[in-house]
Amino acid sequence: MIRNSTVSKLRLPVEDTPDGEINSSEHEATELKTAAESFVILQSLKQSREKWLRTMFPKFSSRGRGGKQPDVVPPPHTIHNRGRCTLQIGPHAFIDTTVFEVHYHPVPVAVASSTTFVHQSTPAGHQTGSQPTTSSVSTAESSNPLLSSLASTMSVPLALISQVNAAATSNPTLANLLQLAASGRALPDQLKTLGLLIQSLASSPAMDILPAPSQTSIATTDSKSTLVPTVPTVASHYQYQTPVKDFDIVLEFREALSERWIFPRGPATCEFTPASGNTASIGDITLSTIVPFAIVTPSSGPETSPTMDITPKQVVVFQFKMASLFIWDSFSRWTGPKERMEQNRGILSEIEPLERKYLAYRLPEGSQLTQIQNAAVPSFSMKSIKPTTENGKPKRRLTSRKLAQDGDPPGSQTTKRKRQAQPKSQVAPPKIACFACGQTEVPLIMGGRYCRPCVEAGRGREVPQLGGGTLSYRLPAQENVQNSSGSTINSPQCTSQPSIPEKDSGSVQNSGMSHSEQGK
Repeated sequence: MIRNSTVSKLRLPVEDTPDGEINSSEHEATELKTAAESFVILQSLKQSREKWLRTMFPKFSSRGRGGKQPDVVPPPHTIHNRGRCTLQIGPHAFIDTTVFEVHYHPVPVAVASSTTFVHQSTPAGHQTGSQPTTSSVSTAESSNPLLSSLASTMSVPLALISQVNAAATSNPTLANLLQLAASGRALPDQLKTLGLLIQSLASSPAMDILPAPSQTSIATTDSKSTLVPTVPTVASHYQYQTPVKDFDIVLEFREALSERWIFPRGPATCEFTPASGNTASIGDITLSTIVPFAIVTPSSGPETSPTMDITPKQVVVFQFKMASLFIWDSFSRWTGPKERMEQNRGILSEIEPLERKYLAYRLPEGSQLTQIQNAAVPSFSMKSIKPTTENGKPKRRLTSRKLAQDGDPPGSQTTKRKRQAQPKSQVAPPKIACFACGQTEVPLIMGGRYCRPCVEAGRGREVPQLGGGTLSYRLPAQENVQNSSGSTINSPQCTSQPSIPEKDSGSVQNSGMSHSEQGK
């Protein structure tokens, strides 16, 4: 999207015939670049589009930015939004172009002060002769250059002057505006406000009942009538310019929302084609007119003819795609009735087409090629709009912090070193095996101590229960057990010492004593 940007305007190479640069004798000894490498087509389209956006149409209004006044201030008007459509001009398509209809207001114009002469009777002995019996009003020609260009003006009636003067006595705002306008220090907005106030007074019901001012003079046999100038009223300094200017069509491009452009009037034809599959509410408008447009210079007035440009004119077709019936209504009234459209069609048919030139798409190495390439290709890098999986947040930079040195002052802040975690000593898990044979990965019984073959062989030992309490036990330190095969197996030794109650310590002395000996 182009916003308030300017495209460098270059003089592009042209030929009289298509592909004339190939057969040209100037480029026989040099190698021509391709059309894609020359960028002539791209630069031509950019310059053409920028011209339609910025300079082809006369500017209607613009927005001031940064506290600056706009370069163009439109006259008092009423604007109506008629809708949006796509404007197509040759290879260019301007999407979402807004079409406005502008109606202008009549503007109050300051004129020279008028002097009103009224009759005043005097004694007969003082003056001789007779004076006219009717009052006369003489108005000097205005020095304002705008009045010389007015097609028609209408004078303010005396009844309205009296009503404005009466309203100014009770309305300080109206009185202030009248004083500023009389002294020539009123701004355009103040003149507009004053005109609206006077219009409201003129349309009020009080104007219908006000009697017309009597213009009788006192004429008697013993008195003479003289002309005495009276002080001119402030409201008599104004006249209204009739709205001689017809309405205009104004365009606003989506690529330049801060500016609006007038579609100038001229010989034009307009046609409406309903869209297929629609109920004739939306269609395409084809408008043919002459370009460049005839633009009225600021110094000229309505009666002067438009300033004609020496540039040769040609017929250009404007297509308003998918336009509503409101837009078509504005353009149909803008072009006029069918009789005028037929006259315009005859005028357009008499315009001879211009001599056609062809772009030289291929250029050799040189300064012209470099200049066009630099103008066509943007110098800034464009950010891709394609979504990526990378995180858009910038990564935090890791900065190394310095440790405190011996010469640092005691109050200086130092970073604490993190205590290094010492690895913990891992305790080996207990080995699960048979207490008798030491085999692993075999099912164990008798409290998970012996395997079944050892128990069946008689190598398993029961836990002795003494005194009915829970006691620890210990097997003999070294006990040789012979199995059926004749091998000797060392029985394991319990590490815990047996806890024997004191009352039984005297009765049990030897763990290897037989039960018969204990009974003796």
